[in-house]
Amino acid sequence: MPSRPYWKGHMRLSLVTFPIALYPAINAQTKMAFHQIERTTGQRVREKKVVPGKDEVTAEDIVKGYEYEKGRYVMLEDEDFDKVRLESKKTVDLERFFPVTELDPLYIDKPYYVVPDGALAEEAFTVVREALEHENRAALGRVVLSGRERPVAIVPRDKGMVCYTLHTADMIRKASLYFGDIKAGEVNEDEIAVAETLVSRKAGHFDPAGFVDRYQEGLRKIIQAKIEGASPPEVEDVPPGNVVNLMDALKRSLEAEVPAPAGDAPKKTRGRGKNAAAATPDKG
Repeated sequence: MPSRPYWKGHMRLSLVTFPIALYPAINAQTKMAFHQIERTTGQRVREKKVVPGKDEVTAEDIVKGYEYEKGRYVMLEDEDFDKVRLESKKTVDLERFFPVTELDPLYIDKPYYVVPDGALAEEAFTVVREALEHENRAALGRVVLSGRERPVAIVPRDKGMVCYTLHTADMIRKASLYFGDIKAGEVNEDEIAVAETLVSRKAGHFDPAGFVDRYQEGLRKIIQAKIEGASPPEVEDVPPGNVVNLMDALKRSLEAEVPAPAGDAPKKTRGRGKNAAAATPDKG
């Protein structure tokens, strides 16, 4: 477990309150980091914070500012932010409980592991976790993180829980703005039948361990080649072809696919044409 949690506070269910800690579930260190380098000298480019007409500004002289008119700002000190007294700054209050299947992935922002903060908190933590597990429900609450009050969904997972920070409804763009112009033309039932068979042959279970970032892997090979003074590996760029005859392309795709083992394909639980339910987060 990382030595320092991202956030520490309390979780409350009615009159039951216990300390918790949040740890980021995403390991950002797996991403490759790049610096800006001057081509001629090979030296790293350093950015300076400056005010027009003045020298470099020190960190002690920088405050946050809100632009209320073009070019006019209200300056805010750290104590101004502390004056906003919200209970959610230190407590995640579980306000409502809803079926886990209703957790729309479109609203999920970042996941955090929730753990009891200390041995005395474990009993209450486990009771809440088990209650959510048995009822197959998630808890809706809110918490202040990074200077913003965020709605959160708490979901049981393994022996702990996961806290998903959520986007608010006003942040989600309406799908009709993008899907509204899609023409609802005639549907060829034979083509759909072949496509369904193709989907069945490639069916399996969600297994993210089988995926790697092939782009970063390719970059690492190029970087290693440059370190060794070798030529970067050549990659053939194969442009995608246009589908001229959809049925012919579907049939040829079907012939090229090997049916998945019977144990790997999930059972078909709903018919074509119905909207799929929201994905249920993996409970581990």
